[in-house]
Amino acid sequence: MATLAEVGEFALIEEILQIAGRGAPGVRVGIGDDAAVLALGPHVAVSTDTLTEHVHFERQWLRPVALGRRAFRVAVSDLAAMGARPRYALLSLSLPPDMALADARAIVRGFDRDARGESVALVGGNVSRGSEISLTVTVIGVVAERPVLRRGAMPNQPIAVTGTLGGAAAGVDLLAAGRRGGRLAEAYCLPPLRVGVGQELARAGLAAAMIDVSDGLVQDLGHLCRASRVGAEIDLEAVPVAPGLRRVRSGVLRRTPLEYALHGGEDYELLVVLRDEEALAGAIRLCRRHDCKLTRIGKITAREGVAAKGGTLLEGGYDHFGMRA
Repeated sequence: MATLAEVGEFALIEEILQIAGRGAPGVRVGIGDDAAVLALGPHVAVSTDTLTEHVHFERQWLRPVALGRRAFRVAVSDLAAMGARPRYALLSLSLPPDMALADARAIVRGFDRDARGESVALVGGNVSRGSEISLTVTVIGVVAERPVLRRGAMPNQPIAVTGTLGGAAAGVDLLAAGRRGGRLAEAYCLPPLRVGVGQELARAGLAAAMIDVSDGLVQDLGHLCRASRVGAEIDLEAVPVAPGLRRVRSGVLRRTPLEYALHGGEDYELLVVLRDEEALAGAIRLCRRHDCKLTRIGKITAREGVAAKGGTLLEGGYDHFGMRA
């Protein structure tokens, strides 16, 4: 099996071109020139995310095609949280020279598969030599004149979250312990795509503020509250814990199911503050059409900080330069 060292950089670029192609709506110049030339609307949303080996994943945790799919899904989640419609993506790969060309090709194919599923064109990027695998993704989308931001929440507005929480973080711990397969590992390897939900929540004017849950429910709700200069009260009994968490044998996982849901991260669900009770009801119906459950978990308060119902302050989550709480 040929390695990247044997075939060289330009053979890999040609492979990427064969997978992604040059033509897509709005792409005037795609892969193969010094820069892409794109037709964009008046309001553009841009976000970048990186997956680095030994930081975000270990090579044995997921197949190359799954790594590519995860990279796209993680990156596009930020656009989903703003109600943006993703259009284009750039993929930069740092790969060890002894990696098999087939594995590098599989990463790109996985990425392109899910990108095409969301009508996103892969229009460029970069390849370089590295001591470990690293994928940096830039996603570009169009957004309404008034996008949904982290700021915008007001006291007494309801807080809700899509899907379930905690499964992906528990999956990380299981994978690190050599336990592969199962719903929790799958929750980590293949995060949900909430692009359509985010767009409809924004278009319908139901969301006052929104953020994706990447660093943990408490941590990310704290980001939203600080941006809006408000606080939040969470009903811990209402938090939608991933069902598989309660079925894992005691001693295998190092936290309780609720702790994973509150602080684990890696969920990539949408945390939404709705404008009022009527908007919440509309959002629940909207999510049902997308085969996605929306659960009310609390309300915005005037007092800053994230607290459990009853007043206990909640803290903790993922920090790249600190510790995972």
